[in-house]
Amino acid sequence: MMLLRVLAGIGLLIMGRRLFWLFVGLIGFISGIHLASHFFPGQPEWMIVAIALMAGVLGTLLALLLQWLAVGLAGFLAGAYIVVSLLHVTGWGTRMDWLLFLIGGVIGSILIMVLFDWALIVLSSLAGVTFFNRAFSKISSSVQLY
Repeated sequence: MMLLRVLAGIGLLIMGRRLFWLFVGLIGFISGIHLASHFFPGQPEWMIVAIALMAGVLGTLLALLLQWLAVGLAGFLAGAYIVVSLLHVTGWGTRMDWLLFLIGGVIGSILIMVLFDWALIVLSSLAGVTFFNRAFSKISSSVQLY
């Protein structure tokens, strides 16, 4: 699963702007992993990956068929993911995470609708770095240095 996280982060960093449907699909995959891990704790890793892949495929299909809806949804999820990740990294996570999730999502959605090209570049880069960083922080936390 760690390899999938690293590859998804690299894909968002490198190809997020050029292939916006990849951005939408990978944001669906990232959200699927996060939500499946949260709502189905203790389930086998293959089930969480399967749920995440279904969310990614759904996001990609939306991107190809309903471009603006998919882009708005991806902007919402990317903005929300970035805000919540920043709060947890800084230690400012509160009981109001859901409200900040919504605020970040609305801001991300508005940014991507108004400034499509620039917002896609910024949001895909930030989401890629965040996902990539989380994958390596999980690896480094499991390795003890003496």
